[in-house]
Amino acid sequence: MIALDVETIFASSIILTTLCAIVTGSLWVRHHKRSPEVVLWLANAVMQLAALVLFALRGTISDFLSIIVANALFIGGTMLLYVGLERYVGRQTRQWHNVAAFVAYLAVHAYFTFVDPSLTFRSVNSSVAVIFITSQCAWLMLHRVSREDRVFTLDPGLVFAALAFLSVARIPLDLATTTQDLLQSGFAEALLLILMHMLFVALTFSLLLMVNRRLVTDLERDIVERERAREALRMSEEKFSIAFENIPDAIVVSVAESGRIIEVNQGFTRISGYTKAESLGSTTIELGLWADPVVREEMVAEVRRAGRVIDYSAKFIDRAGELLDAVVSSQEILIDGERCLLTMIRDETERVRALSALALSEVKFATAFRTSPDSVNINRLSDGAYIDINEGFTKLTGYLPEDVAGKTSGDIEIWVDSADRERLVATLAADGVVHNLEARFRRKDGTTTTGLMSAQLIDVDGERCILSVTRDISDRKRAEDEILRLNAELEERVAQRTQELQSALEDVSRANEVLTELNTQLEQATSAKSDFLAAMSHELRTPLNSIIGFSDLLVTGMVGELEPEQEKQIRMINTSGKYLLELVNEVLDLSAIEVGQIRIDLRPMSAAHLVRAVVESLEPLALERGLELTWAVSADAETLETDRTRLEQILFNLLGNAIKFTDAGAVNVDVSRVGDEVLFAIRDTGRGIAPEQLARVFEEFYQVERSDVAKSEGTGLGLTVSRRLATMLGGRIEVESVVGQGSTFTVRLPVERPARDA
Repeated sequence: MIALDVETIFASSIILTTLCAIVTGSLWVRHHKRSPEVVLWLANAVMQLAALVLFALRGTISDFLSIIVANALFIGGTMLLYVGLERYVGRQTRQWHNVAAFVAYLAVHAYFTFVDPSLTFRSVNSSVAVIFITSQCAWLMLHRVSREDRVFTLDPGLVFAALAFLSVARIPLDLATTTQDLLQSGFAEALLLILMHMLFVALTFSLLLMVNRRLVTDLERDIVERERAREALRMSEEKFSIAFENIPDAIVVSVAESGRIIEVNQGFTRISGYTKAESLGSTTIELGLWADPVVREEMVAEVRRAGRVIDYSAKFIDRAGELLDAVVSSQEILIDGERCLLTMIRDETERVRALSALALSEVKFATAFRTSPDSVNINRLSDGAYIDINEGFTKLTGYLPEDVAGKTSGDIEIWVDSADRERLVATLAADGVVHNLEARFRRKDGTTTTGLMSAQLIDVDGERCILSVTRDISDRKRAEDEILRLNAELEERVAQRTQELQSALEDVSRANEVLTELNTQLEQATSAKSDFLAAMSHELRTPLNSIIGFSDLLVTGMVGELEPEQEKQIRMINTSGKYLLELVNEVLDLSAIEVGQIRIDLRPMSAAHLVRAVVESLEPLALERGLELTWAVSADAETLETDRTRLEQILFNLLGNAIKFTDAGAVNVDVSRVGDEVLFAIRDTGRGIAPEQLARVFEEFYQVERSDVAKSEGTGLGLTVSRRLATMLGGRIEVESVVGQGSTFTVRLPVERPARDA
């Protein structure tokens, strides 16, 4: 009677654990993107269920399966749960101690199963293992997490603590037991089993509550952050609006295609003379602002070509009919999805007039310098060398320009009395100017003359010089005033350009800082992703390979004959394990491609050998489905340079899909050459793909919908991985399909790759 009760307990536990696995699976489906570590919780639930099934089959299956494998799944699943919880709360640690404990646990269990069989010591060993891992889980949930997260983790932590306490209480009962059959346990042991399974059910729902509570809290935080962002945006828009209205330049926002004005600022109304109400809805052409509308068309064409124009010179006519010189800068922007132009117009009328006056003044100065009847000469202040002389200087001294070029007044001994020159230099050094200095000069022919000299220090190309004018004092005064004004304007322009350059350099510096920070964040994210993938590869592939291998042994009857229902269930486990392993492999391949861990080895290869190997590997699957599988390779496409392993992976995916989704008819692989490319075309007579789905077949996890099955076969990653591998090989994948007639996937690869890079 007691044995029956224990068997009933196991049966009930299997049902409850199945429900818990379903609940955990639902939790993973809803939260796997936000919390991918929930997959480890799901793995634990599935492993616990498998362990209970093996426990319940004790006596009908081998001791290895019902004791060793079952306990390995039980303890291993709990350790996976612990790893998932650490990742969920952000407290990851190395698991070497747990791995070592797991290996030691299995070794002790194997010893007391096959060498010295003892249910007592196996039970104590299991209790110690449960205490070891549940204590870690309780410590993680109740102490190691942050104070804010303890609100969510309190319930699971208490359940883990209860499991550890219950396991401690179980040890005396394990030591007192005399039976060697778990199914023949007494009332106390049966009661403890019920309590243990009830706590596992409570754990499942406490984890569900933990995730939901944390999600609610995160949503509340997101709402607060969005409100803050909305307020910041409002303040930013308010600041922009103030700046927009108060900038002295005219700003116009118009629709790019039609030119219709949708917004102007006060600067526009002031410069153009048109009110905001008159401007909105009209175009600048309709307002008659452009002196030459062709200039607008040229500017708009340049914006369309380059995306913007800066300092585009144009002439405008204001409402009063006055002609305005302006500089226009325009940028293409998007407003509510519509292409618009943000145009800034700076009134340069006064500056253009000033520049015209300056140019005219410079012409006048040059003319006066050359045509003046008086002697005018320019000397460098640093060494006194002549820079330029006019015809009046030649008439006065007899020296031609080539006679004095690079020489000083001392070299040509033009000063009759050197004291006059010293007085000139001293006065210039003290006052910077000399008025009415009467001096005697020696001509080239040795004769002397007297002149009334005035001198002024000037800048020529940034160098200090002396401008000397003899006899014509009035001409000197006008030239001096004009030169001072010219110098002031030139200095102002230089200062303005310097300020603009400094501002541009500061913008570039800030942009570089932002890019540096983004690159650092990207490197950190890539590193974290790589670590996660490495961990996931170890944690998922190992138990999956074990499940697939053991289920294969069971199905083939190598460990004993199975009942039909048992064989059906084991096949389901085997199929599901292979499907999950395929999904893990493809996810890892895709992630390896994304982080650049896939290496491409380009070597010459035979297309025929490769296609033959792929076809022969998949031919049994085609025969099983009653399909005709053919292939052909043209002579000119026999050899190409590529990575055989990656191309073989692509062809396996494409040909496997063609066979999988073709119910009747044939599948053909045709290899040909077009120009410098080799084409691998896989054609089938399957169902075909609808046009609206054709564009999405290469998306991650996307599967073509089928009306004849609830869910399409495959993982939805094979085509994604294949396309990215083809890109890495320097090629591409194309697809054509007609519903009801079939599909053709074509891999286009270059015959040779000029540059080999991964």
